[in-house]
Amino acid sequence: MLRWVAVFIAIVLISPSLYAQSPDVLQDPTAEGFYDAWVEKLADLPPLVIPGVPKAPPAFSGKEDPGAKQPDELINAINDSLGTKDAVKALGRGLLRFPQAEVRKEAANAIWLVDKKSQPLAILALRAALSDPDPGVRERAAMSLSNLRDDGAEVALGELVNQLDVETNREANHSMAMVIQAFGPKAAPAVPYLTRRHLRLMQQEKDLFYSEDISTFAKIGEASLPVVPVIVFDALNDQEYYACETLGRLGCEKELIMLMSRDKPDRLAEMAVHGAGFLPKYSPEVIERMIAVTENANSEFLRGVCLEALGKARPTNEKIVKMMIDSLLNSDTNSLRRSAAEALGNCEPKFPIAIDPLKKSVAEDGDRDVRQAAATALAKYPVEAESVYLALVDEAIRSESIQVAGLRQLQLDSVPAILSTINDAKLTDAQREIAVLSLQWVDKLREDSDGKKNWEPLVAPIKTIASDKQLAPGIRAAAMFVLRYWGMPVEPMEPVMLASINGAHFSGTRIDSMRWVESNADQLASPDQAIAQLIKATEDEKAYSQRWAANALAQMGQKAKPAIPQLLKLVQSENDYVSREAINAVAKINCEPKLCIATLLKVEDSEAVKAAATLAAADNVDAKPVIAELRKRLEEGDDDLTLMEAIQQLGPKSIPLIKLVIAQIEGPEATHYTADALLKMGPTVEDQVVEPLIGFALKQPEVASSVLKGLGDMKSAGPALAKAAPKLLADGDARQATLEALGKLAPSSKAALPAMAPLLMSDDSFIRHTALDAIIKFGPDAKPYLPQMKKMAENEPAGFQRGVEQKVKDFEASLK
Repeated sequence: MLRWVAVFIAIVLISPSLYAQSPDVLQDPTAEGFYDAWVEKLADLPPLVIPGVPKAPPAFSGKEDPGAKQPDELINAINDSLGTKDAVKALGRGLLRFPQAEVRKEAANAIWLVDKKSQPLAILALRAALSDPDPGVRERAAMSLSNLRDDGAEVALGELVNQLDVETNREANHSMAMVIQAFGPKAAPAVPYLTRRHLRLMQQEKDLFYSEDISTFAKIGEASLPVVPVIVFDALNDQEYYACETLGRLGCEKELIMLMSRDKPDRLAEMAVHGAGFLPKYSPEVIERMIAVTENANSEFLRGVCLEALGKARPTNEKIVKMMIDSLLNSDTNSLRRSAAEALGNCEPKFPIAIDPLKKSVAEDGDRDVRQAAATALAKYPVEAESVYLALVDEAIRSESIQVAGLRQLQLDSVPAILSTINDAKLTDAQREIAVLSLQWVDKLREDSDGKKNWEPLVAPIKTIASDKQLAPGIRAAAMFVLRYWGMPVEPMEPVMLASINGAHFSGTRIDSMRWVESNADQLASPDQAIAQLIKATEDEKAYSQRWAANALAQMGQKAKPAIPQLLKLVQSENDYVSREAINAVAKINCEPKLCIATLLKVEDSEAVKAAATLAAADNVDAKPVIAELRKRLEEGDDDLTLMEAIQQLGPKSIPLIKLVIAQIEGPEATHYTADALLKMGPTVEDQVVEPLIGFALKQPEVASSVLKGLGDMKSAGPALAKAAPKLLADGDARQATLEALGKLAPSSKAALPAMAPLLMSDDSFIRHTALDAIIKFGPDAKPYLPQMKKMAENEPAGFQRGVEQKVKDFEASLK
């Protein structure tokens, strides 16, 4: 660390004018000429050199050679991530000498994955690679240095700063800046250079780098204090957010008070308050200024920002609390009332005058988020636990959500109050159900002397509730879900689960009951009762009930056929979620095809057509209505991918649509769904689909693997695929699948052999081996390529060589 302090002091001595100018200009961001003065004083900084750090070797500087062969040691080091000293040396040589930028990128990517002893060597090579002629290599080198930031990579600070100063590639520039930021205080010597760069970017309005630079000053910390005037200048010139946050992180209280006091739009004051939230603590002056901003704010949003910040003031005073209460009870803006409630929860110490307003908000506020924020805040005050808990329970019932923040923060100390609430005879079943469910989030459990969790104080009363047949099914189901959440076995669940599908008061309990039936569909003792309850749930007016019931019925399969009439009604629901689940259920239950297909085809959703196609694909089912609907939609220009999935479902029955599908695959919007639809039509149309499928593979090789695999199964595809092979094999995405297909089609695809043979010497081991396996399948036709096979075997790494040599010997023997 002393090295970095020394460097920083040296820079200050070299450029004394940087930090010792007249405050009239360099120290006053509002002064005329401020920007030009800083630019002038930073113009002639010398290159950054870190004392004691050895000079990096030169970067690659030769000509690119696409035909250069990689040494085995480099291939092994890149592919196998050996991480040894020898591997690092091989990667370093590749990174600094090999005449292919792609290989140097791979070396830069791999070289940081090394053992601790070899990291200095890796860092040395990466420092040099920061000035590689290829921007991609420079970017990868920076990223690898970032991965080594805790392992001594800060020695690269000089190269990073100097290269960053001239870097024109956006991605490389970004990566280098992020590495410097990651060094934190160790990057102190870079502050003057980063400031110069920052001023240039300010003029160029490059927002991405601009904001990153401001954040970097905060990461560096104390060494950035001399350039605080520049950060204030940012805040005054439309960079309020990052600038004010950085000022807060640097502890610049005086500057933030000044910005809060300026006669500027609310945005600046708002961001200054936001920045003050990052101060280690608030002084009386900061609190006083925040109060003034709050009182004079022109927007309620700004008031909310101020209240949230004041909630962190320590200690909070009564004036602040009264401001919060006033906003909580009287503001017309939901977000401001929520901010006020949250601030009251954060205040320390807690003022009793806030309790009644918070209770009133929980009980009466019309906005769910405000009620939950108030309930959460109330739980932090010294009031009777039962009343707070009951308020939370009522809010959960009102909002139909157990995800009430206050409930999720319950701890073990709250359990007596909860159990008391559960057993209160005055409670409704709905309140008791929620109270039981909330126990799943009690997460601080008593531990005995051995550190084992003692569940009994909680488990025993919940087990009692779960087994009490006098209680409503929803309450018992809630207790069972809590026990299961805690990992406790619960038996028998089925009768209670089935009863609570429609008998529970809370939506969460009903949904969980239906999900339980869905998960246990194959083990139900009374499937008929389950189906009856689920059918009843589909008749509920609530969409969530219809949706989850349909989902559970789908898992019941053929047994759920009595539900088909009701599901067909839901298929036509205006709620997309309900309709989709009903469509899925109809397809899985496999209802009477004629009736179901007719109903499904009335629905505009393509998923309904797909479900109809699934039914129509069965033997002895007339697919003509589905074919007619698909034809109509395709002719109207509907390019929904689901229609292609429907055609796939029909398989050979979709042959009447072949011309329309070929037209789509030959168009600009073709996808692999379209290609798969053609493949599913079967072998009788091979002659018609081979050329369109190959054309698709040529246009979209990156998604053509399944297409090429399918072509490999078409006996007539050999000559056409061989003709396209040179182009397909030239593309890395399609290369392996093309080789495999050509091998399967041998010998009819033998015209492709001249294009396949060079891949025996590929740098990619998978491609080499796939090429060998494919070529061997051509038998005597592949004999001319035997010398290349032998050469491949000679050059294989030790781990592969024996197996490849044996394959080549066996092939040679087969020719005799």
